[in-house]
Amino acid sequence: MLDFRFKCLIFSLVLLPLTVQSQEFVWPTNASHFLTSSFAEYRPGHFHAGIDIKTWNREGYKVFAIQDGYIWRIRVSPYGYGRALYQKLNSGEIIIYGHLQKFNPELEAIVKQEQHRNGVYRVNKYLSPTTFPVKKGDIIAYTGSTGAGPAHLHFEVRDANNQPMNPFLLGYKIKDTVPPGVSGLCFTPLDARARVNSDVRYAIYQPRQIAKGKYHVKETPLLSGRIGFAVDCWDKANGVNNVFAVYRIYFYVDGELRYSAVYNKFSYDVSSLIDLDRDYRLNKRGEGLFQKLYKDVGNNLPFYRPMKSGSGILWCDVDGDQNRTHANQLQGRGPHTYLIELYDFNGNLTTVQGQFYIGRQRPMEVVFEKEEPGRFLVTDLLDGYGMPVQRFKIYRSWNNGRNWQRYKSVHQAGADLEQELPIIELKKPVEIIKIVGRDTANMPAFPSFHVLTSEKLPQSPVDFSMAKDFYDDYIRIDLTVNGLIRSTPRMYVQQIGVRPKEVELVQYEFNHFCGVYQLLPYKDGPVDIEVYARDMSGKELMFWDQFNVTTISPGRGGQLISKDQKCQVRFERQGVYKTLFARLSKYPADKDTSAYDMVGGVYEMNPFDVPLKKRVTVSLAIPPDDPLPEKLGVYSKDRHKKRSDWGFAGNVLDREAYRMSARISSLRQVTLIRDMDPPEIQFYYPKQRARITRRYPTLRAMVRDKLSGFNDERSIVMKLDGRKVIAEYDPEKRLIKYRVDEALGVGEHTVTVTAVDNCGNKNSVTQIFTVVSQ
Repeated sequence: MLDFRFKCLIFSLVLLPLTVQSQEFVWPTNASHFLTSSFAEYRPGHFHAGIDIKTWNREGYKVFAIQDGYIWRIRVSPYGYGRALYQKLNSGEIIIYGHLQKFNPELEAIVKQEQHRNGVYRVNKYLSPTTFPVKKGDIIAYTGSTGAGPAHLHFEVRDANNQPMNPFLLGYKIKDTVPPGVSGLCFTPLDARARVNSDVRYAIYQPRQIAKGKYHVKETPLLSGRIGFAVDCWDKANGVNNVFAVYRIYFYVDGELRYSAVYNKFSYDVSSLIDLDRDYRLNKRGEGLFQKLYKDVGNNLPFYRPMKSGSGILWCDVDGDQNRTHANQLQGRGPHTYLIELYDFNGNLTTVQGQFYIGRQRPMEVVFEKEEPGRFLVTDLLDGYGMPVQRFKIYRSWNNGRNWQRYKSVHQAGADLEQELPIIELKKPVEIIKIVGRDTANMPAFPSFHVLTSEKLPQSPVDFSMAKDFYDDYIRIDLTVNGLIRSTPRMYVQQIGVRPKEVELVQYEFNHFCGVYQLLPYKDGPVDIEVYARDMSGKELMFWDQFNVTTISPGRGGQLISKDQKCQVRFERQGVYKTLFARLSKYPADKDTSAYDMVGGVYEMNPFDVPLKKRVTVSLAIPPDDPLPEKLGVYSKDRHKKRSDWGFAGNVLDREAYRMSARISSLRQVTLIRDMDPPEIQFYYPKQRARITRRYPTLRAMVRDKLSGFNDERSIVMKLDGRKVIAEYDPEKRLIKYRVDEALGVGEHTVTVTAVDNCGNKNSVTQIFTVVSQ
């Protein structure tokens, strides 16, 4: 029977068309054989569909047809690939050359003809097989920096079905003896019952490099339930400092291959699923760009083996239930090993090895008996399985657990017991005691905290604070108690239509408790949290918190409406990958809002760290007495990023409902901002009243807008002597330019640039210059 890894290799090879294997291809440029980006790298919301070839931040290197074929498409735009050529090979593949400075003269003539015929800069022209045939090695263009990004050549290969494929499958080679690198390994609980180190939070460890291409994780996390692994990894090559994507990944547990990924080919239809291939939550929370080692719900990308949903997810079954038949099920408590193999296309290998332990941390049972004031006898010290704790340590604190001192306890004299139990003698009227120990399986138990007093304490103030961390369908609730209480508080959570449910609280530190509540779908509305405790005098204390949730499911979609009805968020059907519990709240303005003419409040949508399948429509109410609604726009911002400015999202005005709407791709903060400022226009050349000798000058001006921006390059018009010209706009440099193609006559001329932003603000600047004879 074929080894699973060998099957994966065969699968990757069959993606290579037989017609391609027999071909030899020219490297597409004489700029260099170095890369700045690789195939299937992460881009926000999509995969990088080709490779980027380094041009050393210079333009004008030759671009060659890599094989016989014809120019199938010419595309010119200020955005995306900028000036780009699409070549169809005789074998059927499609080759894209992007960010070009210019085409060869024959193609440039076709472009100019199209631009003048349509009166616009952008071109999207398809050619027949006989219009512009090319031979291998023909010069078809020159490298540039048009479109997005600095100067480089974007080189993309698509199969006959227009699906991007790894260009190295054509047989190209670059110098690469550098194995991939690793900076993090993450263990993630995938539901409310799963635990990593007895918590529902993910845990990230930094592997230690022990040799070239070999990493080891010294920590041994404690796992239970459904667990997903993810690795923060990258690749490099000789001669450049750029970081690339890893080509192949294999994930083994106990020597058995559980998951693999080979990045050879994908369809544009599923490119947005990169946010399921990488760990979107970790990325949004600023942890890094981790690649999942499991196939998540909704992920239909073709890279993985096994292909079925959930492959790679480990079921860490603490109880060893033989009736369960989950894939990748690991039964019973105990240690396990894992191995991650990371390959680049040249076969350089990096491995990451480590161990994890299947188990569940449990609280200890500790019973004190007061012998006399200031002297306490521990009569029971049992682990979570009811067995005596043999290895334990005792610490004491006199400042509410901020600092701890090891306590060398006095044991019971002459006690013939399975364990020697301590006697604790207080040095001060109030001491906080912490006992830490290990259970019968030698796993750490939860620490046990106790307030011991030698006298009756008067009533003292106690207050509570709470932090909520939302995951897919559950909440992690952190409760902090400021002050002394008698015992662990009791927490109850209630959704509409169901009885309150008591949430078990685990005490991680003194006066710091944590509970997990699994949300119920379609119990939409307020969720109440009540906490009860008693202070040292016996008085009952109560703390209350509330928030709203709305169920959004793939099949139904849904809608969020703020309490004041002024903000609405609509989710389309099949707009999410899995059911989520969404929240919408009015958020207080921060220091960044004072610089804007903001109308109404700031609203925040959550969960911010869950990818959306489709954009959501945000609608904000305009105040009924607002005199200039057409100058408003919906702006959005990511509060969780360190650097995030308000960005224009859209301004679809419904005058009847007096609302403004926009579509956004992630759940963020939104608000209405008024834009009354016209665009800025500043001429670089020629200056006002300049006298020049050039008959074919290049006219250049800076055009920018601080708020709503421009819809596209057609919002900016340049006229020479009153006649519109086909000018090129670079949105990154905020530059519009036009090289005069008909000699200017001696005498006075005018050049005018007019710009209109998305809120209708208009500015027009005219320069007068004179052409003089040399």
